[in-house]
Amino acid sequence: MCVVIAVGLSACDRFSVSSVAQLSQANECPPPLNANIYIPTAAPTPISSPSSPIITNTTETISPISKHEAFQYLDHQVRTWTDIESFNMDDASQARIIVTFLSPDLIRAVAMNAAVLENPAAPDIQNKTKMGLEQIASREKLIFLITVLSINTNNTAAMPHTFALPVTQLKLMSANNLDIAPVYFDQNLEQPVGLSQYNVGYLFYPLSVVQGQACVEVLNSKFDTNIILKTSFMNVDDAKSGAMTWTIEYKPLLNIGHSDPLMGTPATYDEAELFPISSPPAVSDTSDMFWREYAKFVWGRLTPE
Repeated sequence: MCVVIAVGLSACDRFSVSSVAQLSQANECPPPLNANIYIPTAAPTPISSPSSPIITNTTETISPISKHEAFQYLDHQVRTWTDIESFNMDDASQARIIVTFLSPDLIRAVAMNAAVLENPAAPDIQNKTKMGLEQIASREKLIFLITVLSINTNNTAAMPHTFALPVTQLKLMSANNLDIAPVYFDQNLEQPVGLSQYNVGYLFYPLSVVQGQACVEVLNSKFDTNIILKTSFMNVDDAKSGAMTWTIEYKPLLNIGHSDPLMGTPATYDEAELFPISSPPAVSDTSDMFWREYAKFVWGRLTPE
């Protein structure tokens, strides 16, 4: 069975349905040592979430884990590595752009849930995690899942507005004063979105670029404490409208360890409903229900059918 992570290419190394555009890579250079954060190691990655992960490497012994515990971890990681920006196009419709950084911890969480779903009695978490990280690491890029959708906010008739994400203008900012455009992206992300429609795809940014005479990390593990994506405008009804910024906490400045907030908590999910889905939640709030459904959607996007 071909499983694990499907980003741009499926886990069987086939091209995804959406075509991928390649932009100029003139400033991209071979990643310095340890710049590829997805390479599986025996130690936690420097890019981990503020809470201790259930699984920090691919060699430790993993205790039995329930579907609830695995999904609780996924829910937490999706919230940690996601930022949502939205704006009202009129009194009844809202544009929403969801940016999720595919961090190593998030990849682990998806692999864990895939393993538990496949074999609840004896999930093969270590191998699934290693395979997932290796699939992502082989691309040598920082990868973001982008969901662009339009929502009817009050169930009344709305004007037929459309909006589109100017993908090539979506810059990754860094503490090194770098301003990086994506080098690859799913072309469907540029298409206009109408009411109750959505586009989903990936943005790929280089791990390292030339700065001066050196090859430097785009996101520096010592000094970048936030991931910032920014665009100077959105395209609304074929006209430019408003700048937007997405900010995701990269890592705490003092990583002195935190207790894991996920273990030992009471079950809050119906385990019969814990499975990947193919469509994003089309709701205007960010309730616990929204995050549960969005976590299931991320799971579905990162694993093949």
